[in-house]
Amino acid sequence: METYTKANLTMTEEITKVTMACFGDPIWVLRFFFKERFDMNNCYVCTVDGKIVSVLHALKSKIKVGRETLNAVYIYGACTLSEYRNRGYMTNLLKFANDAYSKMGYECSFLVPESDKLIRFYSNLGYKNFFKIKRIEMTRKEMMELCGFEGSDFKDLNSGSLLTSYQIENLRQEVYKNQCGVVYSEKDIDFAGKLYEFFSSGGIVSNSCGYGICGFISTGELKIRDFTCKFSGTTDLLRKIYSRFPGQQRYMIETSPSTAFFKDLGECYNYGMILPLSELSAELIEMWRLSLSGLNAPYLGISLE
Repeated sequence: METYTKANLTMTEEITKVTMACFGDPIWVLRFFFKERFDMNNCYVCTVDGKIVSVLHALKSKIKVGRETLNAVYIYGACTLSEYRNRGYMTNLLKFANDAYSKMGYECSFLVPESDKLIRFYSNLGYKNFFKIKRIEMTRKEMMELCGFEGSDFKDLNSGSLLTSYQIENLRQEVYKNQCGVVYSEKDIDFAGKLYEFFSSGGIVSNSCGYGICGFISTGELKIRDFTCKFSGTTDLLRKIYSRFPGQQRYMIETSPSTAFFKDLGECYNYGMILPLSELSAELIEMWRLSLSGLNAPYLGISLE
């Protein structure tokens, strides 16, 4: 017999084992998540004959859509044990969790699928592509040219101001003030910085005008996530990032499609899906989707990869 419920503390060990089995992460990875970001009140499980077979986490958030700010939940770490897949358990668990948040007054649910197969799965549940991202991939030489380096004299650029989490979110709202997107808490930003520092030997690099969350995705390949900067400070921030992580074979920058500095560079992709949980949010989200252009496309920003 299957049941759907909010998790409780007695389930912690079993939730950890299910997550390890589904994602293949070692125990120390999960301990990091459970220590830094896990909230039992926002974890939901499906049990079959008393055994947990599906798990999802819901991180509370907010999304700006036009002049409205919607209460939202970011669905994260959704998984089902392989031997119990294709039986509708995750479908029902998502519906159960979203219904619970709808009753609590939350107006939309969003997530980032990891594959085309999952995009189709979430589409069948009513989620629609919403957020977009621009990716710019460069060789070391191209990165140096973009930074304006003529030589290798960049070792003194790591000094200077460092933005706090509070300043980062204020800057995000200033840079993207006319754009639809997620509003992050200081806790979200702190977690993102720790996540990429802990697992990708990187972290947040910032100056007075912006920041980028940097981490290695393979040997010699650096990804700069959520690159957010005022136009006037972009070159200086790129130089600072390069000076922190010099000589990589490739650099990948992920940023908003509205970032003017990269107007003629890179490609835009769908990155994140959304499900309205109220009539108001359904109208606002659909109106924004229908009016999309490259410059005002909704931008997710920080994600938990």
